[in-house]
Amino acid sequence: MIKIFFLVILFVSLFISAVYLVFTVWFRPKKSISVDLGHYFPRVSILKPMKNLVDDLAENLESYFTLNYPNYEIIFGVDALSDAVVPLIRALQNRFPDIPVHILATGHSDEENPKIFKLSRMEPASRGELLWVTDANTRVAADTLNRLVREYGRSGAHVVFSPIRGTGSRSLGSLMENMSLSLFTSGNIITAWKVFKQQIIVGKSMFIEKAALRCFGGFSYFSEYLAEDFMIGEVFENGGFKLSSDFTWIDNVNRTTTVKSFFQRMARWAKLRLRLKPLFYVMEICLNPIILSLTLPLVFRGIGIWTMGGVWLFKIMLEYANYLVVAREDKEPLKNLLVLPLAVVLKDFILFVVYLVPFFSRTVVWSGGSMSIGRQTMIAGRQERLVLEGA
Repeated sequence: MIKIFFLVILFVSLFISAVYLVFTVWFRPKKSISVDLGHYFPRVSILKPMKNLVDDLAENLESYFTLNYPNYEIIFGVDALSDAVVPLIRALQNRFPDIPVHILATGHSDEENPKIFKLSRMEPASRGELLWVTDANTRVAADTLNRLVREYGRSGAHVVFSPIRGTGSRSLGSLMENMSLSLFTSGNIITAWKVFKQQIIVGKSMFIEKAALRCFGGFSYFSEYLAEDFMIGEVFENGGFKLSSDFTWIDNVNRTTTVKSFFQRMARWAKLRLRLKPLFYVMEICLNPIILSLTLPLVFRGIGIWTMGGVWLFKIMLEYANYLVVAREDKEPLKNLLVLPLAVVLKDFILFVVYLVPFFSRTVVWSGGSMSIGRQTMIAGRQERLVLEGA
């Protein structure tokens, strides 16, 4: 009975990984196309909260200046105008004078979600009826905004979701993180959307109708939550607002991440997931077949080691397929193909250690500050103050 139990769990784990691959490949990023919007060009405000320099920042930002949509503005939020990113933004502003650009010194908060703190101060300056929030390390194709506007108009949705493709790997850490984003994160979320009708939002790209957002008082409504993207999806859906997606992917460019940074970022996200969906988080162990297969030599003496090797080979093949079809960009070094088997195995061992971390710690480092996570990722200090104020 124990042997059958282990085999069933392992089969489920491999099956889920295969399902993730099927969905990421089926809805993989499409080549740029001409999107005919007719005469429908609502004004879009692109909101970009900025903090420090990231890999290929100039190229990332330039992709937003070269969108083939005729009616948009870009608003940058920085801690102060002395920030190192400001000269880079100014240079792009000079190169593309036809694009309306605003740079706001929003300051920084150690008591609120730092990203929401910036967005809540950028929102009043926006003139668009649609808001597109994107991170500094994202890059987009020229037709991306056209696709999002088309989906907004076609579906009548108030929030449009985009999957994330991790790309640009130059280091072992960046390769592991990009693989995790492209298969585990996007595969998980696309599966949730298509199979379970769970409409989860990822904060790398959030396309939101401003009027709908104002029904909740704007971005400041989410200032006490660290997982603002998930909560935006939850609050909008529970409020009767429609969420939609045509699966227009956004690139997350990551070239130089170290293994240590990969661990720290994954641990931070894991702590958020445990506080959002405890039961589902506990079940995440079933999403790591390489770790589960370590029990095979103990349960099946003799053939266990060979079966474990077969599981590892199958998982590596799934990751290879996702990397080649979904994640790999043309200029990535060929050595990634040679290093990938090591990256897959090491990644899944690291993710197992990451999986355990949230059971022993609820503190995260966020934009340079340390915060403790409460229920639904509410910042613990703010949660205690709200309870006292309510009393």
